[in-house]
Amino acid sequence: MERPLQVLPGYRYEWALFTDWCAAAESVPLPASPETVAAFLDDNPAGDEALRRRVAAINRAHRDVGESEPGTVTAIRLRLDRARSHRVARRRIAAASIVPALPTIGWPAGLFGRRDALVLVLYALGLGPREIASLDRRDIEACGDGLRIRGRHQLDTTELDEVESGVSARTWTLWQQVLDVADRSASTRVLEELLRTGHVSVTYVGAAAGRGPVVVPIDRWGAVPFPLTAMTAPSIADVIAAHLNGTAPRHPTRPERVRRGGNARAAPPGAGHYEAPTLDDGYYDAGTAARRDAAVAMTDVDDILDDIDIRTEQMMRRTMDLLETFQTS
Repeated sequence: MERPLQVLPGYRYEWALFTDWCAAAESVPLPASPETVAAFLDDNPAGDEALRRRVAAINRAHRDVGESEPGTVTAIRLRLDRARSHRVARRRIAAASIVPALPTIGWPAGLFGRRDALVLVLYALGLGPREIASLDRRDIEACGDGLRIRGRHQLDTTELDEVESGVSARTWTLWQQVLDVADRSASTRVLEELLRTGHVSVTYVGAAAGRGPVVVPIDRWGAVPFPLTAMTAPSIADVIAAHLNGTAPRHPTRPERVRRGGNARAAPPGAGHYEAPTLDDGYYDAGTAARRDAAVAMTDVDDILDDIDIRTEQMMRRTMDLLETFQTS
């Protein structure tokens, strides 16, 4: 049974203004969508304090009947906080000067470049490290040259030009390719092929997950966790700070490894002489299988450790009982 709405006396004017506007606009006031609240604010301009009171009244009405608060999404909070909006505008200017210079091809430099470019783009849209870490791939959509971020953010860059926003749908598309490959293969060799050639030659079994973390950690050899796990907020903050401070590491582009029965391609200028060991054809396939088996086996580790803790506790209790028996006898 729904709880009846009792509007607080201090919010009655703001709530009445919103419901009247919804009736004229043929919109539902409760529950209202973030898009409805944004359109209401556009059609009823006012000072910062008045706008904040209107959004607070809408949020309170929704909270009182157990509905999610539409005015808490990132897009609306940015509009209500002028100082924060100015900070985000400065972020966009910084991102626009950094992102285009990051590599998108080469191994493993292009892998780090694609990820870090998306991190900076999301930061330039107003998301903090914790919000970036919690994003799911289903929240992001490429629309034309811009991006839409749904969920609790409701950000839309399709109306900003690329120079102004520092954002391009291509940034997400390039990183999405990496996530798609990493979802279906635990082999760094497949990622390496993607970053060197722009495509992969292997035939996949099944489809990519389509969901999961957006930003993932990368070790110095170019390996990502399998299955994919989210990068931590402190690590994301470190990546952002390093690029903004000009201290981001320069990841080298390594020459391609020599394969059995073929010749190595010419190394890039300045790379020096490189000779990779000759490996059996099944070497990488065996490594991929082993990595998958390890990922499955590790899911049982927590249960094993819990069982050890329980057994240890039982042994301690038995020992204490024996000591008490000896002391009383």
